[in-house]
Amino acid sequence: MNVYYLILGSNWDAREHLNQAVRKLLEWCEVSRLSNAFHSHSESNTNQADFLNLAVEIKTKFTLKEIKKRCRAIEGQMEVGPLQLDVALDIDIVYADPNVEKSVEYPLPAKKIDTTLHYIFPLADLIPDS
Repeated sequence: MNVYYLILGSNWDAREHLNQAVRKLLEWCEVSRLSNAFHSHSESNTNQADFLNLAVEIKTKFTLKEIKKRCRAIEGQMEVGPLQLDVALDIDIVYADPNVEKSVEYPLPAKKIDTTLHYIFPLADLIPDS
């Protein structure tokens, strides 16, 4: 099985949406570990509510392309927030173990993995030696 690291984020009913997302991940992969949740500011829009982010380590037999498809499906199952800037759920695949087959379509590690705070803090909590 391959190991991947995901970052989950929400700025609307965040705890509930993050919990729902983890439950949905469990339907098709092993969730090995979860980081603590961290608050972060929107990097693209200062008018957005703060986000709650966490890192998730998953183990699965699926390809990166299939994981991306399944994560998008989970995002699409979340209800839409009352405000245009509400984000019920965002899932980013940011890192994988070195044995994972490389993908030109979905390069890993994610761009800006070492400079994006909503990636850095949850990942450092989950895999502090990386």
